[in-house]
Amino acid sequence: MYNINMIQDAEEDLFTYADFMRRVFAYLFDVLVIIMFALSVGIVAYYNQGADYVEGFPRELIYFSFIIAMILYSAVLNASSLRGTLGKFLFKIYVVGEGGKSIGFLRSLLREILKMATLHLLAPLLLFMLARKRRQNLHDIIAKTFVIRKPRFSDVKD
Repeated sequence: MYNINMIQDAEEDLFTYADFMRRVFAYLFDVLVIIMFALSVGIVAYYNQGADYVEGFPRELIYFSFIIAMILYSAVLNASSLRGTLGKFLFKIYVVGEGGKSIGFLRSLLREILKMATLHLLAPLLLFMLARKRRQNLHDIIAKTFVIRKPRFSDVKD
């Protein structure tokens, strides 16, 4: 019979966990991706519908749309074969589940909703990861995910 601590210790030997700054820079890159997409949509709307149409959008709706876009963008890409967003890909970090396996869309969606809630309501909690050996934030703990730099061996399979 296996002790859960033995399994967790063995799992920790498999990964190099992503550091705080690498995660921050990956997130900032992803924000830029979404902003560029939103600007493109805004420019198309402006030329198709006119300035009055674009200027009439409530700021709250624009902000809410940005949050939804970030959640969906991250949830879809984290659950994909990339195992992360374009920012994570650029900074060579990956979102994985227990044992280094890919996470499904629903787990990824839960993770992203919790991350956005933490970011917008309780931002200081994002520093929580600095005190944890596995560098997990609250959203990672609840969703049972890890952000890693790379597996320590190349044959981690789903």
